[in-house]
This record gives sequence, structure tokens and C-alpha cells, in this order.
Amino acid sequence: MDQEQETLKPMNRPRLTHSLSSIQRAEADGRRPPGFTKVCLDHASYDRSTELVKFTIEGWLVVNQWVRTQPIPGTATVSVAPKGVPPFGFGDAVAAIATPIARALHMPCIDPATGQLRPDSDCQKRKTSLNKIHF
Repeated sequence: MDQEQETLKPMNRPRLTHSLSSIQRAEADGRRPPGFTKVCLDHASYDRSTELVKFTIEGWLVVNQWVRTQPIPGTATVSVAPKGVPPFGFGDAVAAIATPIARALHMPCIDPATGQLRPDSDCQKRKTSLNKIHF
């Protein structure tokens, strides 16, 4: 029994209190999908005097499930690759590292509204051509 308890680690407790401004900023910065603020306010209590949004664990779970079902802004839907062709290319691997760096440096290839590569940018063109190399 002791070994079983040692292998089961408790989950981290979610933060159930957030400032309204941090929720709005996450949506505005593209870190959360459009409509995130409204969904949060629909499933939590808002205290106008402190400007804090307080969730119950059930409300927090509903909001997180909603976020998981939303498309990421600025990305196309992903189709299933034909059998035998992996959907992950070398360009995706490079972009996973380079895009956050470009975002942090506020480079022009990043769309500030979505935080993703602009479809017409040179960076996106390089990513597309590198994606011809599959893992």
C-alpha cells in the first residue's frame, strides 16, 4: 500500500482566482481563444470591488474543456495525412523553436493579432518548403 501511495502523486491545484485584466490580456494577446473572457465570466463569480474572477473547480473545468475545443486563431484546420506520410515535417520542428523566439523579438513575420506566422511572410514560406522533409 505504501508503494502504491508513493507512485501516485497529487495533481497541482489550479489557480481558481484571477484578475479580470489578466483574463482579458490572455485573450487579447492570442494566448486564449476569442470569447475566453465571456466564457470565464459565465462560469465564475466576478467581484467588481476587487476586479477578481473566482472559479469553482467545476467552473474551471468547464472553461478548460471549452478552451481545448476551440481552434487556435490564425491556423488552418489540420487534415489527416495519407497513410504512410507523417503529418509532422522538418519545418514544423524548426517553427516550434523559432516562432516563440520571433514572437519575443516582435519580428515582422509574426502577426500581432494571432501570435502566429503571417501566411505571406518569408518565414512561413521557409517553413512550408522545409515541411517537404518529413520525420
